[in-house]
Amino acid sequence: MFLGVFLQNSGQLSALSAHALAELVKATDQFTIRRGETLFRQGMLADALYIIGSGKLEITTRTPGDATAAVSAIGPGEVVGEFALLDDGLRSANVTAMANSKGLRIPRERFLALLADGKPWTLELIDTLRCLVASRTRVTLERIAAEERYDVSSLRVPAQVRETAMVGDAAGLFPALGRLAELGTEGAAKLTDLGTCLTIPRGTLSTEAASERRALTIVLRGALRSVLPRREGREQIMVHGPGEMTGLVGLFDKSQQSLELEAAEDTVALQLPQAMFDAMRRSPEPFALALFAAVGRQLVRDQRRANRHLGRAVSLEQFNQHCRRSAI
Repeated sequence: MFLGVFLQNSGQLSALSAHALAELVKATDQFTIRRGETLFRQGMLADALYIIGSGKLEITTRTPGDATAAVSAIGPGEVVGEFALLDDGLRSANVTAMANSKGLRIPRERFLALLADGKPWTLELIDTLRCLVASRTRVTLERIAAEERYDVSSLRVPAQVRETAMVGDAAGLFPALGRLAELGTEGAAKLTDLGTCLTIPRGTLSTEAASERRALTIVLRGALRSVLPRREGREQIMVHGPGEMTGLVGLFDKSQQSLELEAAEDTVALQLPQAMFDAMRRSPEPFALALFAAVGRQLVRDQRRANRHLGRAVSLEQFNQHCRRSAI
């Protein structure tokens, strides 16, 4: 009973309906962990999602130089290990109990089987988890922006504003886009009908930071670069190649874009407006399921990249502090 009640008061799962919460409880196992024990380690197989009922967990990650940095603390009602339901990669952090803790655990394979069976509550949960990852990425990007230490020599000069141009049907490019090929011929055709295909010349500033303009951008050919405006230039945070997507954080939280987007090379991209994106978020249609499975993987990829970038900034600051102490 306790575990079912605390879910109703979970801020991170508050978007779920009462029915979805009840079904989620049925699909979970209970877990307990004692203070000082490790729930999972960085590099392990991501095999389950955990929801904390009581206690406190700490998330840490390795940084360059094999040091360890604390990322955040997780308390009652919060979720950890959500990547397991969105991506098939390995754990990206260590999670250790700071106090005796217990909660609920849903294995990845069990959840994916329920999702494949078309259980409506699974669409609610997976959408909620995507929102959670997007919000955590937003926080990480804000921390990166707040860091005073960054590699000035790697900053890029401002891009030139150039004209983009619409292109014809680009559905034929999807079979070469890795996991997006799962959309199939019909799904790719539907998606291109809903969006706008553009050619973006190299160096074009496609989206400005703090812009209210939100759209899903899928790179079909070429590459787009997400950059953070700095006083001396633009700091590259990540690069998106064919089959990758940009703009997801703003699409999920409806806030301003955190990063500027520019073409790293001549690019062909498909843009899907916010309204179309929202209409498909919980759709059971096969092509929408395939698209949002790719969206989930992209969110995880972006969070991993942002964490690594932040880790490098933290390591640079630690290195500089060590040098200052050594010089005294």
